[in-house]
Amino acid sequence: MLDDLRSGRKDEDEFWIDGLGVKLLNRFLAVRDECGKYLGCIEYLLDFTALEALARAKQDAHRFVSKQHGSPTADPR
Repeated sequence: MLDDLRSGRKDEDEFWIDGLGVKLLNRFLAVRDECGKYLGCIEYLLDFTALEALARAKQDAHRFVSKQHGSPTADPR
């Protein structure tokens, strides 16, 4: 992967870490000077664990509200 960033074949690369109760996106970005010379890379992690939990909670809340209104498609607003 780093060879691809150094050579210019890629400007970025990423992979998922999914397990042990976490879901992370690990990203790598090539850093180049104004002439395109490779200087290094930046690595960062995006944690989707809390985001997915929030999405599930919202989905569950919508089902609860829909049941209260007596219709599975009822708009809770």
